[in-house]
Amino acid sequence: MSISNEYLFQEQPISILFTEDNELNQFLISKLLSSFKDKVEFAESGYDAIEKIRKNHYDIVFMDINLPKLNGIKATQMLRNDYNLSGNQLPIIAMTAVENSNIQAFLDAGMNGYINKPFEVAELKEILAKHLGNDSKAITTNHPVIASFTFGNITNKDVLAKMISLFKKHKKEFFEQVTFYMGQSNFEAVSNTAHKMKSTADVIGIPELKDALHKLENYAKEQDREQMEKAYKKAQELFIVSEKALEQFN
Repeated sequence: MSISNEYLFQEQPISILFTEDNELNQFLISKLLSSFKDKVEFAESGYDAIEKIRKNHYDIVFMDINLPKLNGIKATQMLRNDYNLSGNQLPIIAMTAVENSNIQAFLDAGMNGYINKPFEVAELKEILAKHLGNDSKAITTNHPVIASFTFGNITNKDVLAKMISLFKKHKKEFFEQVTFYMGQSNFEAVSNTAHKMKSTADVIGIPELKDALHKLENYAKEQDREQMEKAYKKAQELFIVSEKALEQFN
């Protein structure tokens, strides 16, 4: 029996909820799972996820840790405690782009495992098999499935074109928002905007840009305006270089 395909032998398609507020990530997940017979939906915040779970049936939830308004850990705790949904009733898998995350905190919150972003379909299938396969009830939650992978091997021209289009869209929105928030000295908004854009840089596969956005996020948190402005200028430069580099795929 192949563990990566085991869950596919169920009589009915499964229903999967991804809590993901990044449009590019949503697009890539949809493309990765386009060959699945299963139903895939998205929630853009912790509150949105709870509302969808209250109204609909899902076999498994992939919960982003860094969600706006209500993060993944708190959302999971509410589902486990306030709505009495156990790990056997609804497996919840943490999704994080942060290396060396506090995995124990995910498990203590009631999550069944975790997966690093960005990820590929093979490892996703392994998680689905582990928690939804025929022998899933024999598996304890003490040893989470750990998966780490990259979207960098995408070669489909239509998918790449869409990725580039979304990257340009996110870049424009990012410049407009950060410029506005910096003018208002809204450090928290700058930090949150940088964090969200960091996910796009990570998915596209531009580590230098991701690093610059990470610095912008942290300097904004610290309300260090001088370093924040330097980090923003560096990010602007890297956006221009990155966009030119991506054009070769068109």
